[in-house]
Amino acid sequence: MISINYIVETLPKTIVLAFAAGIGCFLAAILAEFFLFLTQQPAKPNQIVCLTIDVSGSMMGNKIEEVQSAAISFINNCDFQKNRVAVTIFSSDGTALVPLTDNKSTLINHIRQITAYGGTNFEAALQTSEKALADQGKSVAQNQENEKKTLLIFTDGVNSEGNPFSAVATAERLRNKGVQILAIATDDADSSYLNDLTADSNNVISVKGGNIQDAFKEAEERIFTPQLMQTDELGGGNAFSALLRTCIWTTILCFGIALGLVGMQNTFLKKRALTPQIIAGLIVGAAIAGCAAGGCGQLFFILISLMSTGVILNLGRIIAWAVLGAVMALLMARFIPNLNIRWAWRGGILGGIFGAIGFLVMNYFMEGSGGFGDVCGRLTGAFALGFCIGFIVGMVEKVYREAWLTVVYSPKRFTQINLGEVPVTFGSGNNDTVQIDDLPKNAVRFKLENGIIQYTESGITRQIKPGERETIGKIEVVVCSPEHPYLGSLQLGENRSNGPAQPNVIKPPHQATNARFINQAKSSKEPSLPVTPPSGNDLTKKRRPIQLPPRKRS
Repeated sequence: MISINYIVETLPKTIVLAFAAGIGCFLAAILAEFFLFLTQQPAKPNQIVCLTIDVSGSMMGNKIEEVQSAAISFINNCDFQKNRVAVTIFSSDGTALVPLTDNKSTLINHIRQITAYGGTNFEAALQTSEKALADQGKSVAQNQENEKKTLLIFTDGVNSEGNPFSAVATAERLRNKGVQILAIATDDADSSYLNDLTADSNNVISVKGGNIQDAFKEAEERIFTPQLMQTDELGGGNAFSALLRTCIWTTILCFGIALGLVGMQNTFLKKRALTPQIIAGLIVGAAIAGCAAGGCGQLFFILISLMSTGVILNLGRIIAWAVLGAVMALLMARFIPNLNIRWAWRGGILGGIFGAIGFLVMNYFMEGSGGFGDVCGRLTGAFALGFCIGFIVGMVEKVYREAWLTVVYSPKRFTQINLGEVPVTFGSGNNDTVQIDDLPKNAVRFKLENGIIQYTESGITRQIKPGERETIGKIEVVVCSPEHPYLGSLQLGENRSNGPAQPNVIKPPHQATNARFINQAKSSKEPSLPVTPPSGNDLTKKRRPIQLPPRKRS
């Protein structure tokens, strides 16, 4: 069985971090599926909408033109692969302008032809709408199981003709048959009467500042509320519930990515992978990152969904996933010391794009699977998202850096830590970057500030240059830069008193603690070859030098 140590010593760090983040995100996505299952509502049905417009004389002028424009936008944003719309108008009487149809052009052409005249008769409006909602001669009560019917009324006036109580009775009959009634009302409308028709003041949308377009968009949002990580509308609800579910879903994913990245990073540093303190910090960080990423992604997707359908909606979904990935990577990068933030969020965008494509592809091939396509799509997208974030974090950590430390535990085991404004510390404390049990807490500290590498030990700070090395406890630390990389060659270098070692030179720990053997090696005719130190009384016996091949590591 392959061990973690074998993986760490064999595979490049970039690949290890990518798979760690991808698998962590994938496992977290499985856990998140239980949350989505527990919070889902019945599948959101197809929508049957009757758009009822007040065309009384008070609507003459700019007002009727604004309503026409808002109603046409409503029609354009409707997904007619799932939904159907009827249009009725009313003034002194009611007229069925367009019966239930999925023909967008027919609806728009008839809306453009309406004119304002007459009084306001809500009795005729409700009766005409009730007939329009009856599908091909069936009663309103004979709805198909996968259809939800909504009556959306726009008005600017007060009932002036007909029997207002009869209209209220008709509205009650419609509600009892499962029809949702929403009303858009201008400042001139009788809001109290509309409350009686809808039976809920929250279902009366006021036109604020005379902006009819915004009122129609709010009604559209209440009727059609898509979710970023779903296509079958499971979970339904309003925009707030969709936003909340997405935020919690992304929080769980962020926690999985953080666990994978931090756990594997600590494994490279030979620290305890996860402690209760680390897990608590990850939970708080994941909650912040998840809510920010999920909130931004879902809000962007809601805005896109209100303006488009079909291919454009899927394109908006990809962009929304990219926004989610960028924000997630930006905040997740805080868990990796001195990481280049500017490149981390670009990796998040890439991860979000691949995640969305994986989500949509799985949905395409598993269409009609009763929501199982969404589940597989989310799991595929989660792995792609985590993998790309982990991969970019590893690449950025390796490529876009000014200076770093190579911490050598053995000829086959070393890792690299970026230097920056956040100090890299060595000691026995839980918060130390590299834990060494024989040292006190925060015993040694490296920091890169204004292009200068500072080395602090026992309260004394001095400048240290790339190519120099330090023996800390039982490990060797080499200061590196793009001009002075660590090449993995175990060759003897000069003493610190004689100047910095060559960039490809590192002294093995056993040689750093054996002064007698060091002097013997220096006087040798082959100083570039390390010699295994003799043991016991056999110091005078010559041994064959051992040359270890160089190893390149990421």
